[in-house]
Amino acid sequence: MPLVIPDLEPEAAQGRPQGGRRGLTLVEVLAATVILAILAGISVPLYASSRRASMGRGCSANIATIAAAETAYALKYNSYTTSFTQLTGHVPSFTYVPVCPLDGTTAYTLTISGGALTIACPNAARHAAVIGTAANYTKTLPAVDSDTKVLP
Repeated sequence: MPLVIPDLEPEAAQGRPQGGRRGLTLVEVLAATVILAILAGISVPLYASSRRASMGRGCSANIATIAAAETAYALKYNSYTTSFTQLTGHVPSFTYVPVCPLDGTTAYTLTISGGALTIACPNAARHAAVIGTAANYTKTLPAVDSDTKVLP
């Protein structure tokens, strides 16, 4: 029985250019570009939104840190302070002055009214537009009870 070798079609007949080079058609490149543009259009806004939300949570954490430092200061000195310099100098765990992560430069405001201390983020309205309400970025500590004495 003789050996039969199948006749292979030439490359040009298979839809490929001669020389064995393969490439993408313009339609395939455009389809890939459209798919990537759609994915970018979906993911970029989600990334920006989650980043702003994390900055809001960071701001809430900073306010809680300031409140803890003010409480420690009040236990020791029987009053609150509106000076971050006094907090960093007198509360060992408070080593830096926190700023709002939204812009990285704005310091929090400390206000004493009737003995109560209010800690507020000046960017509260901008945070509230993304997550929570403006009240979430303000904390009021009650007036210090002068009858309580804590030894130094």
